[in-house]
Order: sequence, then structure tokens, then C-alpha cells
Amino acid sequence: MTPYETAARWHQAHDLETPFREILEAHLFYGHVISGPRAFVLGRQVRHDWPPALMLDPRCVAPSGNCWHVWLWAGEVKDWKKVVPWPLPWIAFHRGERLRIHRFPLGE
Repeated sequence: MTPYETAARWHQAHDLETPFREILEAHLFYGHVISGPRAFVLGRQVRHDWPPALMLDPRCVAPSGNCWHVWLWAGEVKDWKKVVPWPLPWIAFHRGERLRIHRFPLGE
């Protein structure tokens, strides 16, 4: 199974409200989509101090934001610094059934 297939299946199993296609299209229009044999990533540039409602809206971006919000990552994570389009001081992602936001400063 490719990282893309893994991501699509994970999304379908965990997000019954929003079709995977809509999330993918939002990131194609407003964020970044990285797809290859080792990883599939949906992410966008945001502010690390945004409230959860903005973080969880895949159409909200901050072109001068200081944080990568990783909506979905499937595949190898060890080379994550090579995957992000450019370095930012923060990274965020959401997990769990309640989609709790996790934010971490990235020390260089």
C-alpha cells in the first residue's frame, strides 16, 4: 500500500464528516501536498497561536505564519525536515477523536 492509500484509508476511518477529496483539494489550493513513494503529507502554513477552529479549517492559511500545521502524514517521518517546503519555528498537528491540537517549537 502506498503512503497515499494509507492516508486516504486513515482519513476515511477517522473523519466521517469531510470527504478525503475535499481535504486534499483544500490543501492543493491553500497549502502543500507532498506525495511520493516514502511519504504523503498534507500541510499548510499557519500561526502557532491560532485557536483550534482556525487550525482545523483546511482553507485557513497565514502566508507569513510561523508554523506548519500537518493535517495528515503517512509514511516515513524520519526525514521530515527534508519534506517541509521551508523551515518554520513551530509545527502543529491534530490527533484523537476530538482532534486535539498539539503544538511544538522546533529548536534548531
